[in-house]
Amino acid sequence: MTSMAIPFEFWTENLLSAARDLADAEHQEQRWLAVDVAAWERPAELLNVLLDDMNFELYIEENRFALTEEQISSATALAQSAADFDVGPGGWRDPHEVLSDPAWERVRGNAQLFIASFETKCD
Repeated sequence: MTSMAIPFEFWTENLLSAARDLADAEHQEQRWLAVDVAAWERPAELLNVLLDDMNFELYIEENRFALTEEQISSATALAQSAADFDVGPGGWRDPHEVLSDPAWERVRGNAQLFIASFETKCD
């Protein structure tokens, strides 16, 4: 059985989309603090998309020669802060607590740096 390689551009755009969700504090406040329980999302879901669904660490490893130093550095920092974040028992923590957690702020900040690293133009 052969596996198909994920095209770099497609993989990158999907990761950037996941990073945008992680970086968007306003959206997180609206969804996580929503009165409608069905609208509520958890940080664990966002982290699973990035780390598991998108195979972020594999992306970094397999594309290290296609990425700039800034992109590798920001990707590594995001992967580490996301992996280190305590999502709580069963992936649930009080949303107010998460939104004010310095570790979550690190994840959001690293997501913003990752996004910015792809917006930087190289000479």
